[in-house]
Amino acid sequence: MTKLKTPPLGYKAVGHRKAPAKGQLVVDEQEANIVRLCFSLKEEGHSFGEIAGTLNASGYRTRRGCNFDKTSIFRIIKRVEVYKQNKSINFSYNLNCETAKQDKIL
Repeated sequence: MTKLKTPPLGYKAVGHRKAPAKGQLVVDEQEANIVRLCFSLKEEGHSFGEIAGTLNASGYRTRRGCNFDKTSIFRIIKRVEVYKQNKSINFSYNLNCETAKQDKIL
């Protein structure tokens, strides 16, 4: 697995004051709800742009306070392996990065 410089959306790093990315990842429930919504909408067949529009219209913002765009949604979805490792977020999805298509694992 690739090391991440910053924790993915839905997580925060704790345990290492000077280099937070080296700490342990714990679920940030408020952000995790955004991630769950992204995966739910993607499973329903919405495009990355449509998902971004839905989040923005609902008042959600990125960590930096900006609107979501299709690239930020793609980055959330492509990190599916990170989310699948944490049982408290409960994802069971497989992402084919070549086609940016998400298939549910049985």
